Amino acid sequence: MCDGFLKIEYDDTNTTTSKGNFWNHSDSFVFETIISPYDVNGFGHETDSSKDTLDSTKTPPSPITGETLSNFESGVFFGANKFKHKMMLFYNEYFQVYLENTTTHNFNQPAEYKIVVKVADDSTSDTISTDTVIKSINTLYGYYDADGYYVDNTTSLTKLQGDTTESSNTITFPDGAVNVAKITVGSELFNSNGVSLGLVTAKPTTTTVTVADASNHTAAIYVSQPREAFYTEKLFKISCVYNKGGSIDIYLNNSLIKSQDLSNVSTFAFKADDAFIGKDGTNSNTQFMGELYETSLSKGNTPSQSLTTLSPSYSNILFYYTFGE
Repeated sequence: MCDGFLKIEYDDTNTTTSKGNFWNHSDSFVFETIISPYDVNGFGHETDSSKDTLDSTKTPPSPITGETLSNFESGVFFGANKFKHKMMLFYNEYFQVYLENTTTHNFNQPAEYKIVVKVADDSTSDTISTDTVIKSINTLYGYYDADGYYVDNTTSLTKLQGDTTESSNTITFPDGAVNVAKITVGSELFNSNGVSLGLVTAKPTTTTVTVADASNHTAAIYVSQPREAFYTEKLFKISCVYNKGGSIDIYLNNSLIKSQDLSNVSTFAFKADDAFIGKDGTNSNTQFMGELYETSLSKGNTPSQSLTTLSPSYSNILFYYTFGE
């Protein structure tokens, strides 16, 4: 994990001769960054000393229930609000770009992220959010699971139990069934045809689970294959365009995924105050966890062409930083 950030100080940079003086820029601009986000959820588990807790630099160990949160990295870094943790990519009081966790639990559920842009003025603000675009993967390729539910040669579901019964949306497992311990509130269950029974709505007992809609129940119940945060090993290029006149375009890997007019902010200018990369300057609980390779702010409204480097046009650049070389 990381706790670093870059501070761009207004007092040091705001001079008429400075190439980084973006505070005086009032036209269209493009903010871009290349990152590999980490998984802030960690690997959740029930209170059982016989179960290992996964740990790595990219996934913090984390409890689900019954354990002291402050004893775990996930608790120390993120507190109780980790399922809505905001990972700040750029912060100025009037313009912010960040990733936000969209998950509701961490039992077989790595963090997943949407991209959020906030634009403000002295009295109001607009917040533009994408759908969840950085996701975990639970589909197995080229591996045979004897209990898997296959579509062609891939499987994203595995059999949880083959002999359950159902009444009033409560699914009952046979006595001694250990597989019920593999699900928690928020887990999604499926029947033998791969049709969803909805999310688990109440913490399972040793033999029963309540779901949103068990009308399609079959005796055989399936659950998600293990979810992996493979995004920790990938590069993502995020581009945000502010179009003078009042609209925001958000790109992921140069594909436009969100375009929205500003409804509250009629005129925009950067706040004459410090800016931060990797953290909100006023809130310590917005730390970006991951690898940040490059970041830039440029004049214009067209993202750079390459997916693996920002290749900035230096005649248009307002700032450009590269890290880790």
